[in-house]
Amino acid sequence: IIRGIKPDDRVAICVERGVEMLIGVLGVLKAGAAYVPLDPAYPAERLAYMIEDSAPSAMLTQRDVQAHLPTLDLPLVLLDEDQRDTFNERDDNPVVETLGAHHLAYVIYTSGSTGVPKGVMVEHRGLLAVSAAWKQLYPLHAPLNHLQMAGFSFDVFSADLIRSLGFGGTLVLCPRETLMDPPALYRLLSEESIGFADFVPAVLNALLGWVEETGHDLSFMRTVVCGSDIWT
Repeated sequence: IIRGIKPDDRVAICVERGVEMLIGVLGVLKAGAAYVPLDPAYPAERLAYMIEDSAPSAMLTQRDVQAHLPTLDLPLVLLDEDQRDTFNERDDNPVVETLGAHHLAYVIYTSGSTGVPKGVMVEHRGLLAVSAAWKQLYPLHAPLNHLQMAGFSFDVFSADLIRSLGFGGTLVLCPRETLMDPPALYRLLSEESIGFADFVPAVLNALLGWVEETGHDLSFMRTVVCGSDIWT
């Protein structure tokens, strides 16, 4: 907000998976702008193309990630852990009065499997519509602990964010190394009292196989969603 960010401005976020990722997204949305998720693991050429194509007004990143980014002629904000005191200095609650349903919430890029990646512009009204559908389909009326597994640059990430924080729930980030480690994944689900999780088939299949073999159960979970791929 201090930097003059306004509705429909894009702000690129290129950070490692962690709490800084969520801080960045919520900060951009609070400022009324649209976030553009960039995975630091992407090849440099892909990152350079996405940055140029989305024409962001600013970039949120981290020191270690910044070294791998192309030369940028735009403001940079570092979201490293030692910067959190700076973020906590403000205790006001600014409201962007000009923000409307027709403004952008985020821009997410396709895989580029048929050519170059294409930026898909998602407006707030689109999120509002799908949120209403989720509210009817899933038991979101009572706050739940949600496990967040999808990559930051995939559309499922925004679904995880809205279905949890948007309905008063808690979002628990799942480490990448835990996804295909059924004992570790089960331990995380149990210890964090996860009530809602959106799996891809490969992860859920491995987890259910381990649960069946060991005699454990998932009765503490209220909703299990599976999609984004073929069940084999």
